[in-house]
Amino acid sequence: MWVSCKTVHFEEIVVSQFNKVFILGINLPNNSNALNDSALVSLNNELKAFNENPEYSVAVLHGIGGDFCTGLQKSANKVNAEEVIKTMFSLRKPTVACVTGITVSFGFQLAVLCDMRIMEIDSVLGLNHKTESFEMHPLVLEKLMTQTNIAGAVDLLLVGHPLHHTDCQKLGLINRAVECGTCLGKGLKVAASIAKSPLEEIIKKRDLIYSYKTISMKPK
Repeated sequence: MWVSCKTVHFEEIVVSQFNKVFILGINLPNNSNALNDSALVSLNNELKAFNENPEYSVAVLHGIGGDFCTGLQKSANKVNAEEVIKTMFSLRKPTVACVTGITVSFGFQLAVLCDMRIMEIDSVLGLNHKTESFEMHPLVLEKLMTQTNIAGAVDLLLVGHPLHHTDCQKLGLINRAVECGTCLGKGLKVAASIAKSPLEEIIKKRDLIYSYKTISMKPK
């Protein structure tokens, strides 16, 4: 049961709070939630605020109006996009992506940078490098390798075909596949479950998971 709710509306990013869960909604549905410069700056600022505020234990990232995120608008500055990637990679608290509709290009990178992904069964996740130049940031690749194996990464980067929920589950890219229209609700439930633990314990467990995965991936 949600006992507190605080919502602040921005032009392109909608920020909400349910108890200790911080919710970020990408709100550019007329552009299939492809991000422009102002949205990138707002998203980066809100992610930093989430990371620094002890009131929040976990964040949920979702798209408003159908698609999670279909990349960057042509006018978007890649420097601003890189700042978002760096901020997300450096977060100490867990993040949950609610993957709906089309999630490609920069949207794919945002999803990978989250710690968990909840995906609707009619959604598509992929690189989209056949229709636009694609550059995967090294930090995103590093995070990707904590989620899938070498074979999965090769399939994603070299083949590049769109992935449905069954493909994503086989590659270990998503944690749950859910019915259409239920993704945000499921994501909030997962986040609320995480937030029941003390923040210090959450951070410690998250750090432990990634330190183990990094060590196990190193060549012997």
